[in-house]
Amino acid sequence: MYHLVMRRDPRVPLVALLYALSFVAVLVLGRLALTTYDTLVGGLDVEIDPNPIALSVGPVALDVPRNMIRNHPFARGSVSELELRMHWPTMEGFSDLRAEAFRTNDDRSTIIYATLRPSSGSLSPQDRLRLVYSRLLAYPPASGPNGLIATPFAEGSGYDGEILYTAGDTSSPFAARCAPEEGGVPASCTVEFLTDNGIEVIYRFRRHLLSRWRAIDAAMRDTVASFMRG
Repeated sequence: MYHLVMRRDPRVPLVALLYALSFVAVLVLGRLALTTYDTLVGGLDVEIDPNPIALSVGPVALDVPRNMIRNHPFARGSVSELELRMHWPTMEGFSDLRAEAFRTNDDRSTIIYATLRPSSGSLSPQDRLRLVYSRLLAYPPASGPNGLIATPFAEGSGYDGEILYTAGDTSSPFAARCAPEEGGVPASCTVEFLTDNGIEVIYRFRRHLLSRWRAIDAAMRDTVASFMRG
């Protein structure tokens, strides 16, 4: 079984601690973004056309179904960030048929939110896990749903109350940071991965879906890959 490192390694550069401080700020922004997602349920993204629209995220050309795009009609040409949402398990965008599912925003929601943006070039998700998160956790870990390993963040880490869920073997890079219900926002999990052509993908889903992590992560990777032009 794969476990995160449980001892502080003095050989890890001190710069990792600076990265940890920077990610506290990222956490705050991430929570604000998630609150925005939870608030804007019926706003701009009422497009039901599933036909793809050609655009690019940074230098990467994509074809994305119109009804998946949250920041429609602002997504045109080249964008610095693309906001999407899709229905689980169909991985389809907004439609009249599933309108109620998209408008249901409680703790049993089956909608996955995603942000696509060019890689910042700093830490990859796996480096972040190894250099930052592993130093902020309260060991020992415990068993999580469907083979995951659950390790809470330590008090005062900046991620208080959150739990990091990692895959139990080295064959999967999956890691989900799950926050409890707070301020009316239901318990949700955040996962990050980097595509081969440098697109950073951050996706979020309700905590009750965590037991389906293998299927959800595979579907997200396949869906994003299907956007790639050429």
